[in-house]
Amino acid sequence: MNKDASETIADTGTFQSFTPMASRWLVWQCNMISDVKIGAVFVKGDSSDTDLDMLASWPGNTFESMSDKLYEIANDVVFAHSPVASRVSCSLDSDEVVCDVTALPLRHNNEVVGAVVFLQSVRSQEQKKAVFQLFQWGCTWLESTLAAVKEEQYQNDPLAVDITKLALQDAPSALVGHQICNVLVERFGCDRVALGAVKGLQVHLLALSNQLRFDKRSSHVRAIEAAMEESMDQRQLMLYPELEETVSLVRHKHHALSAANDDACILTFPFSNMKEEVGTLLLMRPRSRPFSKEEVQMLYHATELLGHVLTLKLRSEHSFFKRLFQSIKKKIQPVFGSGHLPLKVSVLGLATVLTLLVLFKTTYYTYAKSSLEGAIEQVIVAPYDGFIQSAEVRAGDRVASGQTLVRFNDDDLKLEYEKLLSEHNKITKEYREALALRERAKASILSAQIAQVDAQMELLKGKLDRSRVKAPFSGIVVSGDLSQSIGAPVEKGEQLFQISPLGDYRIVLSVDDHDISKLKIGQKGSLRLVGLPYEPLPVTVSRITPVASARQGGNYFRVEAVIPEVKDVMLRPGMQGIAKIKVGEDSILWVWTHSLFERLRLWFWSIGL
Repeated sequence: MNKDASETIADTGTFQSFTPMASRWLVWQCNMISDVKIGAVFVKGDSSDTDLDMLASWPGNTFESMSDKLYEIANDVVFAHSPVASRVSCSLDSDEVVCDVTALPLRHNNEVVGAVVFLQSVRSQEQKKAVFQLFQWGCTWLESTLAAVKEEQYQNDPLAVDITKLALQDAPSALVGHQICNVLVERFGCDRVALGAVKGLQVHLLALSNQLRFDKRSSHVRAIEAAMEESMDQRQLMLYPELEETVSLVRHKHHALSAANDDACILTFPFSNMKEEVGTLLLMRPRSRPFSKEEVQMLYHATELLGHVLTLKLRSEHSFFKRLFQSIKKKIQPVFGSGHLPLKVSVLGLATVLTLLVLFKTTYYTYAKSSLEGAIEQVIVAPYDGFIQSAEVRAGDRVASGQTLVRFNDDDLKLEYEKLLSEHNKITKEYREALALRERAKASILSAQIAQVDAQMELLKGKLDRSRVKAPFSGIVVSGDLSQSIGAPVEKGEQLFQISPLGDYRIVLSVDDHDISKLKIGQKGSLRLVGLPYEPLPVTVSRITPVASARQGGNYFRVEAVIPEVKDVMLRPGMQGIAKIKVGEDSILWVWTHSLFERLRLWFWSIGL
């Protein structure tokens, strides 16, 4: 907050503690630099801002003949607000000598409040620069000391302590504001004191002195709020009627408020929490007793902590959602305010990327673990009970149609066949003799026996033929290895091999239940097998089985797909891989995030939200 009629340094309390420090500093500064003839510290006096008082001098008794010249130099520095370097002729020890002059302004709160003047012997240009630098450093220390003394003085002010205690008590903000207004009324003899809180671009009256409840729609309340907003909009302390030396400001609302209250003198100043304006304090008292600069400065320092405390108190009275909104607003405020260029560039880049991700579309795929199976799988079983004589193939071997897969031991079958053949010859001979003797009954019986033996021989021939198990078609042996089971007995119907034809496959996809609703028959995609990772195979969905199986902590549906044209001779049933099926197009952002949002939406629904 800039103060147009704020303060003067030359008050008695400040100088009582600052004068000894200034004197010691001047002695140290003049002794540190050789050939310094005269040194003096001037500050603005009480009577007016144009008069200067000599606060300290070196040597202890300044020469009366140089006093007017020193005051003139100091006034030039205060008026110009900048250092002065020149030469003057002065009488020292009854001698007329020429001295270099170094005069520096003394500042407090960005205002020139005095000057420091040194007269020294004439030096070269390089020496002047070095000495001037030393004087500047010393003057900076003196200004810091003055600021510390001034700050300590106001920190010990009982008014600041009382206001801070009232603001920190555990009570509603309206009640706290009312008590603060009453304290200021008593301390400064005001007719009315008002405290306003900033909400957006407006100021709302929070508390009035001697009036705990008031109608916010009344005309005098609106007039007070208008005056407060006038001060806040210009971010200036306003004193009406204004002092002659203050900066000209717009005071129309203050003039109207003063006219409505018997031409009262009005003091209004906004206060902040170092980040933003928080509130405004307005004091009114009769024009016969205008506010002095000391009172203005006292009020300013007494309410320095009021902005921070009022911010915390008002925030604690807000609802949860309003506090949440203000917290979010505080976080994003640097993006729209001044400065924070790296943050703004980062946010702009992120917004650009998100926009591109929303605008540009890409193909959306569903991924699933897959395995390769033969379209047909023929099971080869044992034709009868027997023993393995030899195994020609095993799992993984290619076989041709009619190729022998395994041989059974047929020695017993051959012996039995020879036995039946001998019996057949014997019965045939008897049959012929019966025909020759015309024994019809016997011939009929023998004929039936011959037919029975023939049938048994045909059965044995079939078993002998089946003792060599052959491949029903060309393909590959998917499972079965009897090479380690030579001579082992097998039972009729026992599985020996599984054969699948080459060039005719189907793909089995294990689709997660989150993605099964997106698949349709006829959708196309591609398959990459672990054994052939660099050769994608085109696939087409051919069947969706509406039965799920639970495994590996998930629920998966069986989906079948076919390969339109099989050209790769390296394909084998049982190979594993990953298939991705094209299900449509959507924005890149949706493709990347839809799975997460769908799971979150289901979870929120499950807990009743």
